Amino acid sequence: MVSREWLTIVSSRSGRVWVAFAVFSAVFFGTNFSHLAEQEIYRSQLILAGNLLEGHGYVYDPSKPFATYPLWGYPYLLSLTHNQVGLLGVQWLLTVSGAALFYAAFSYRLRWWHLPLLLPYVAVMSVKWPDAPVVFLLLVAVVALTKALASGELKWSALLGVTVGAIGQFRSEYLALVFCAAVTLVVFGHATLKQRVCGAVLACLIQFALLIPWVAAIHGEYGVLRATATNGGAVLYISLGQVPGNPWGITHTDHEATEKVEAIAGRPVSPHSVEGDRLLRGAFTDSVGARPGAFGWKVIHNLASALTGGLYVGEPYTLTVTGNREGEVQRLKAQFGRIGVLQHLLPVERKLYGLYYGLLVGFRLFFFVLVCLAVITSYRRPTLDPAILAILVLLIYKLAVVSLVQYQPRHMNAVYLPLLGLSGLLSVHSLAGIWSVLRPSSISHS
Repeated sequence: MVSREWLTIVSSRSGRVWVAFAVFSAVFFGTNFSHLAEQEIYRSQLILAGNLLEGHGYVYDPSKPFATYPLWGYPYLLSLTHNQVGLLGVQWLLTVSGAALFYAAFSYRLRWWHLPLLLPYVAVMSVKWPDAPVVFLLLVAVVALTKALASGELKWSALLGVTVGAIGQFRSEYLALVFCAAVTLVVFGHATLKQRVCGAVLACLIQFALLIPWVAAIHGEYGVLRATATNGGAVLYISLGQVPGNPWGITHTDHEATEKVEAIAGRPVSPHSVEGDRLLRGAFTDSVGARPGAFGWKVIHNLASALTGGLYVGEPYTLTVTGNREGEVQRLKAQFGRIGVLQHLLPVERKLYGLYYGLLVGFRLFFFVLVCLAVITSYRRPTLDPAILAILVLLIYKLAVVSLVQYQPRHMNAVYLPLLGLSGLLSVHSLAGIWSVLRPSSISHS
């Protein structure tokens, strides 16, 4: 009976589209299997996962103390799946589940023409990095905040706290997101003031409770209190180099952080150690204090880059790039640029890289349009509904983080799927539909 019911669902029109999405995402996972993004970070997490499996604890070397970077969520996930195929299998399940959650929560219907629009979402989920589970958890957080704003029920605030607390095991930059959500809940929630305040406090307390194990582990080893990984100082410092010709003469490379921290300490010090993090945070503060105007310009530069710089869309050209050729292609790209490099690639590489660049440019424009539509639809709505508020909180928070700290295209993939919903594009099927999004009336969730 169960199998017959499943067969009926799958054979339905809606079911066929979902099967197509599952196959589409699985194929994309395969084409992006050899991605170059974050490979060094992934290798370090493999070491941590291996030591966890062997019972040595969260360390790079059994003779070394507790590792404070990266956060332990992804290495633990990797240790549970044992290998990258199993890891990507979990991420694929999160990809399909996240999309299903999104469509169900906002009452949209998955259609055939949505599949190419979902590519940046699938792309960020296909890479072996902590961002993948975080993107899924952010979708849960948006839904939880939406429900909490609408109903005031504590179970949704609790889910929000659990979700953001779980995110804190993977990425440090979302540490303050729960406080932004809590303020939004108190100010804009539809329940009584007492319910709103209780919900906000509950969400914050649960997130704090989930961060205690990491705080306790670092304090027990190093005697310091912190709820984040120890790469923050390095990121802050080298992020000052994201503006070309910056007055500090900083380049946006990891090597820059290593050179700086060793120059300050007068001896070899890891920029990702507790000491290195402290020294680089101090260097960042001194640099900003010396040139506050230049820092302000960096913030504006990063904000503009985030809005117009596009999204991570996968790396199809890596299908033909292996071994030494990988380094050659990267050197050619650095020497001749994204367009000029095409003349120096093999025919099959040229086709795949051309596809990659086309996707990059196309989604760069599309993302900018999405942000503009999000602003228009939210601005023209007389009363912001909970779904719009929840997505705006995430969007504004993310833009603030990448502006103040560091921007890379993949960072904005985290808000891409919610932006699709906020803009109303998923319900647009004609020019008349586009006009209905732009006019003052509320956007449709059907």
